[in-house]
Amino acid sequence: METLTLTRTLAAEEVLSLLRGIDFGRIVFCRYALPMVRPVNHAIIDDTLVICGGSEDFSANRQVVAYEADAIDPRTHLGWFVTVSGIAEVVIDRGRLDRYRALFRPWIPGPRDLIVAVRPEIVSGVRFLERSVAAAAPPERASGDALEDVVVQ
Repeated sequence: METLTLTRTLAAEEVLSLLRGIDFGRIVFCRYALPMVRPVNHAIIDDTLVICGGSEDFSANRQVVAYEADAIDPRTHLGWFVTVSGIAEVVIDRGRLDRYRALFRPWIPGPRDLIVAVRPEIVSGVRFLERSVAAAAPPERASGDALEDVVVQ
């Protein structure tokens, strides 16, 4: 029996829920007007994406950034990916810094001295699902079948 991979667009709440279940992803930012990508640890705190990284890795204060995380099986290609975009703000408040640092157990070597908060403004995600070709009827196309960004108000 042959299988097909289907996609299902994820709602913003599901994207944040998936991000709560992992602690690693990639931040995309600009350096000298060119895109850069760095692996970083993250947490979702009060619906805000909080990133722990090194100041040598990125400087993203007051710039628009994107954050990507995924869990895709390399053999079956099933799983999910999510993207969150918003304005990055370096956290300087001592109370928030202490609270956030206590949550992180970074595994990336080097100093992790930079904490950045990103309020999600655009949230998108897709889940890759398996569907048997032998199923009786083709799936109905719903508006959620295509990759659509969700703008968070």
